[in-house]
Amino acid sequence: MVRAGALAALIATIGSTPASAQVRAVIHVNVGTPVVYAAPRAVVYAAPRPVIVRRVAAPNVIFVQRVPHRGRGWWKRNGYRQAIVYSDGRYYYSGWIQRPGVTQVTVYERDGRYMM
Repeated sequence: MVRAGALAALIATIGSTPASAQVRAVIHVNVGTPVVYAAPRAVVYAAPRPVIVRRVAAPNVIFVQRVPHRGRGWWKRNGYRQAIVYSDGRYYYSGWIQRPGVTQVTVYERDGRYMM
């Protein structure tokens, strides 16, 4: 917005020679109500929050076969090894489970078979 006094000063500083008298300008004068030029509103979406997935591998339920007593050292002589499993009194698990009453049990394992 250019005031009238500034416009008069601009014209006074320009010489009266024909070469300097040719000035092109676009002047907008707002009188009264202010005019607001608004661009179309841009739609802004919030960035999605990252989803964190925590997967916990549950221990497998294993089958433990009960066999009669074989004598001291029989398991070791026949290729069995001691393995630790966990029991809740009903099932045997390959890993620890956060439950009340889960106890650690020693069994014997060979070729994926568990015996007690």
